[in-house]
Amino acid sequence: MWWQSLAEKVPNGHSLLSVLPDPLETISKLPDVTVPLLVMHGEQDNIVPVAQGLRCYEGVSSMDKRFKRFPRANHNNLYRSQPHEFTKELEHFMDLVFKPVAPGDVQVRVFVMSVSI
Repeated sequence: MWWQSLAEKVPNGHSLLSVLPDPLETISKLPDVTVPLLVMHGEQDNIVPVAQGLRCYEGVSSMDKRFKRFPRANHNNLYRSQPHEFTKELEHFMDLVFKPVAPGDVQVRVFVMSVSI
């Protein structure tokens, strides 16, 4: 996970990971995610490797999910690297999340978005 790449930058980081290989227990929580999911990942990310983002994406139970790679982006510049593609993906996701529902249907949708532009 992301803390593995961070451990390479912290003195004695790898010894900390031997004690806490998954400190946030992310992997065990993924199957519980059933809401629509959009993962957008920069291929030049030096904080969270693409393989880790893909592993999280694959572990989520949601049937409405998409993994979008941005070849020229790092961890913090997805929008700046490809604004048109970023906007298109986000609009598509919002259309999915906020699609009209039949009267009487109750839907609860929770999502977290982290964007640095």
